[in-house]
Amino acid sequence: MGWDVGVRSNLQKILDGHAASLVRAHALGVLIVAGSDAGSVGVAHGHGLLRELELMERAGLPSLAVLHAATGAGSGRFGYKEKFGLIRPGYLSRLILTRHSPLETVANLRKPRTVIFDGAVFATDEDPEVGNL
Repeated sequence: MGWDVGVRSNLQKILDGHAASLVRAHALGVLIVAGSDAGSVGVAHGHGLLRELELMERAGLPSLAVLHAATGAGSGRFGYKEKFGLIRPGYLSRLILTRHSPLETVANLRKPRTVIFDGAVFATDEDPEVGNL
């Protein structure tokens, strides 16, 4: 965007502060719910969330905490009428099946996977921007 070194440095300090606050909040037991700003200029639905999860992990959150922030935490916190976010009887089937453990790194969710969403099954290619999701 043509910003000089000073502006970029200040922006990096802000981002580093946000990352540290996220890790501190997690350590204190604050409920973390993932979001993506999807719909904002340049933030694609779905892909923006995956990028957000990767940034949360890079900030220092354990991958399990990141995955919970994107699934069970949100479904329980927002009071949706539909039951999802947990694998239990009566809950909607919204699952990601993969041979690549997202517990190693959430970036593994970019690798080939099968998504089950309310009974519909989608297989993806290596990059989430490619495929039928």
